[in-house]
Amino acid sequence: MRFTLGAPFEILKSETSLPRPAPAFLPFAPRPSAQRLEFSLSPLLASLRLSLMVLPVISNKVFFLFVKDKSLQIFVWRPCPEKQIFAVRKQAMYSLKDIVPAAENNINTQVIVLNIGKTASEGQNKTCLALVADETAAVHFQFWGDECDAFEPGDIIRLTNGIFSCNRRSWVLRAGKRGKVEKVGEFTMAYVETPNMSEIEWVHDPSKSKFVQKAVISPHSRIFPPLP
Repeated sequence: MRFTLGAPFEILKSETSLPRPAPAFLPFAPRPSAQRLEFSLSPLLASLRLSLMVLPVISNKVFFLFVKDKSLQIFVWRPCPEKQIFAVRKQAMYSLKDIVPAAENNINTQVIVLNIGKTASEGQNKTCLALVADETAAVHFQFWGDECDAFEPGDIIRLTNGIFSCNRRSWVLRAGKRGKVEKVGEFTMAYVETPNMSEIEWVHDPSKSKFVQKAVISPHSRIFPPLP
């Protein structure tokens, strides 16, 4: 029997006691007395956030793969209606220097808000442009609707399923209709203001089917220039 490993997952919620293990057909299946998963991860695994992987459900069983004491182990449990385990697929986090324009919402990142411009009207909605940054780069961020009043300079925000695209001839990062942005902290985050990913001339490369950098228009934001 062959298995294909799934992507990294992160346990969001689990009961303190798990269902009784299924009959062991793997040589390293857990003993029936095993009730909880306890992980002792190396610093490398912890930094990569690869503490746990989940294989697809096969034959009404759930497979957990993890590293413990430098050895690979697989635990098998039957699903139990009374004791559910909730998991969510872990999404890759982007550094701002690695984002490129795309037509889909696929950017997950965490940044600090440095400056927010005046609110303007766009149809029946209001928008405002902000300067955000992380330790690798900066970018112009477009807030939409209620987002304009929800954040202020110094806020650390997390963008999930965001999009980097052209809006009125300007490259902006935004949540869009499918993404979301939320505040996760304040002030304590290292950042740089150059390069600014919105101040780059992006062109579509047909041979690679993606946008590539053609030239740097300005090393920093021309809308929010750095303090002298």
